[in-house]
Amino acid sequence: MHPRSLRIAAVIVAVLTAGSAAGVYYTYAHATTTCTLSTSSAIVVDQPEKPDSLDPAIVYTTPGWAIVQQTYQTLVMYNGSAYAPTTANPNYMAPLLAKNWTESADGVHWNFTLFPDEYFSNGDPLNAYVLWYSMYRGMVMNQPLVYLLEENFYLPGQNYNNTTDDPSSVANTTAWLQNILNEFTTPGFVENPPADVLSVMEADNQSFRVINATTIQFNIGAGYIDVNGPSPYPFLLDQVATPGYAAVDPVVVSAHGGVVANSPNSWMANDMLGSGPYNLTYWSPTTGYVLTPNHNYWAQSLAASLPHDNNIQPAKSTIDVSFQENPTIVVENMETGAAALGSFAYIGPSLLSSLASDKCLDIDALPTVYGSVSFSGWIYMDQQPAIPGEPANPFTNLSVRAAVVHAIDYASIIKNAFGGNASQWVGPVPPGYPDYNPTNLPNYTYDPSLAMQEMNNSPYPMSKGGLDSLFPNGITFEYLNTGDWETVANLLKVNLAAIDIPLNIVGMSIDQLVEEQADNSAGQCISATSSNGGPFYIGMDYYTADYVGPDDATQLNALSYGGYNICMSEYANSTVDNWIFQAAESLNPTTTSTIYGEITSTMYYNYTDAWLVVPTSFQVYNSALGGSVANPMGSAINYQMEYNLNTV
Repeated sequence: MHPRSLRIAAVIVAVLTAGSAAGVYYTYAHATTTCTLSTSSAIVVDQPEKPDSLDPAIVYTTPGWAIVQQTYQTLVMYNGSAYAPTTANPNYMAPLLAKNWTESADGVHWNFTLFPDEYFSNGDPLNAYVLWYSMYRGMVMNQPLVYLLEENFYLPGQNYNNTTDDPSSVANTTAWLQNILNEFTTPGFVENPPADVLSVMEADNQSFRVINATTIQFNIGAGYIDVNGPSPYPFLLDQVATPGYAAVDPVVVSAHGGVVANSPNSWMANDMLGSGPYNLTYWSPTTGYVLTPNHNYWAQSLAASLPHDNNIQPAKSTIDVSFQENPTIVVENMETGAAALGSFAYIGPSLLSSLASDKCLDIDALPTVYGSVSFSGWIYMDQQPAIPGEPANPFTNLSVRAAVVHAIDYASIIKNAFGGNASQWVGPVPPGYPDYNPTNLPNYTYDPSLAMQEMNNSPYPMSKGGLDSLFPNGITFEYLNTGDWETVANLLKVNLAAIDIPLNIVGMSIDQLVEEQADNSAGQCISATSSNGGPFYIGMDYYTADYVGPDDATQLNALSYGGYNICMSEYANSTVDNWIFQAAESLNPTTTSTIYGEITSTMYYNYTDAWLVVPTSFQVYNSALGGSVANPMGSAINYQMEYNLNTV
């Protein structure tokens, strides 16, 4: 299975962060207000979401990324509110572990040079050998987050796209590498590896190559994106900022179970020891956690010379996160100052109105891109013929799909389901992203007459009852039963009934939705079978982001085997597949824009999906906390920004 088909890696992020305060961090300015916080000894955060793991090689939810990135560090991180290069801000990435980096002329070799004298909070050394260990540890463990490593990189001497030819070779390489990784047991070994291990790390036939103790080289070309051989990747730095690229202490890992192929590490999943500005001093998977300043932080002195690099600054205050599932209590705690900020799984019209009525709460509507990374929603229509024995699938017909697209009252959905706090879009690249809708195609329009015309041009004309006679109990329609999406589903039911497409709407939990998107034992999409009330030939789907890159979206929702397309729209176009990889590898902005324009147009006139809406995201905090700087990489919460407010 293609790594991008691991739907679970991003689905949970969406549910946990849509409309939430996650993904923001706060400036050093005090607000002029009479509102106060109940304690000055810590910043208290109420949030309903719980981290899925504390291991950076495994964690795949936003609340997990939020805690991991305070303790563990990557080579680079987004600079302030930047999330993509612009003319005004070409240097949108700031140093973290790497003080500088260089890129080869062909874009496939990157050298990262570390700051001198880096170490973990326990004093263990952090150098290029540690980075080599950390990258390959993630690959050997082979957990869900590994797809972020394997997009451009793979095992030493191996190429991802050739693995099916000789799986035993991959197994042998994995076992060999596991043994080497488990030799990193003492600080002395990490500082001065023996000659045989050093020769392995310095070998040139690998993705991650040690140049010397302070420089590591990343060599693009062995990952799954490189179907035509080594090629550049313009969003490599964005990818390197994700937790899967964080440095972990080999000595600590070795003391707590070591590295086991295709297996998580239970100690690392529930404890933390990193190089970042915070230490984890309390952890309960049911009640919350406490982060305290790391007083043995390697960048303590260096930070003063880099005042504008927020990522590298030391922590000043404790952070106390409480898992609070009741949104009413979250609101009450922020109003009284018992909590400085709160996170909500979803902020709908009624909750937004309640929040806005309190003078001590600041509510900031964020630009569209923040909603895009959280929840870009659409209606999928399965284009593949029905499985034998199942009812006929009407959405294989272009006119039926066109009828659906024009039967939807988008403005009514935005008004009545989201209180006006959403925007319509044209996919597959979400709004606010680079190369969103390059040719400015108009949004799909609500046109009941055209919808009826398209339906009458289909094999199911309204004059003969449309689809009512074929589906007397309605066509089952799946949707994620959270927030205002039930309201959306009911509005869609009314819209499509007007063109004789009856819907039987079925709300699902996230786990149920993920199950529907998998294969059964016969290799069939469960969504296309009668299992769990299906087949679900039509339903709600959505994209969530790892980082703001157009290929991150198209490899999921446009690629024929993409995780948000397969078993949903099942759109399969080999030309579009090739375009997706060509765009992902292009360093020429004009070429890239042209390709994404072709992808968008092809899907637009195929009516692949009824691109629906992107809900507005908000950040909510007690006014005493101060202003904010937001970053749409939901994981890039640099809590030290919040905490410093308590002491400046």
